[in-house]
Amino acid sequence: MRAGLGPIITLALVLEVAWAGELKPTAPPIFTGRPFVVAWNVPTQECAPRHKVPLDLRAFDVKATPNEGFFNQNITTFYYDRLGLYPRFDAAGTSVHGGVPQNGSLCAHLPMLKESVERYIQTQEPGGLAVIDWEEWRPVWVRNWQEKDVYRQS
Repeated sequence: MRAGLGPIITLALVLEVAWAGELKPTAPPIFTGRPFVVAWNVPTQECAPRHKVPLDLRAFDVKATPNEGFFNQNITTFYYDRLGLYPRFDAAGTSVHGGVPQNGSLCAHLPMLKESVERYIQTQEPGGLAVIDWEEWRPVWVRNWQEKDVYRQS
């Protein structure tokens, strides 16, 4: 039976090599000369005035939000309530915006998504990071366990 797989594997490799030349190249990295980037986007604006804890993350080479807020940053995190009609289940287990992407309305979501992006990313300059916060549900189906099992049942 293994001998019969040889031609199939060879054909698959030939097709893979042929198609690889047609792929678009990826964009260059945003930050060069580093093996990875540590990003920090937490609303820490109250740390210094309220708790007397100033945060200077430059010593750790961390890319952080410059004015410690949510608007017009070089790092923007989109939480479920700031990303169009983000599908999820609330704490009571009630479906919100379809609960899962398959049950949501893409036609209703896209205009709201555009509005969200334009509100939180106001600069026209290239660069920066946009992060979608996936804490409300886990895109990998088998990882939706315990309180997230409601997503597997949908």
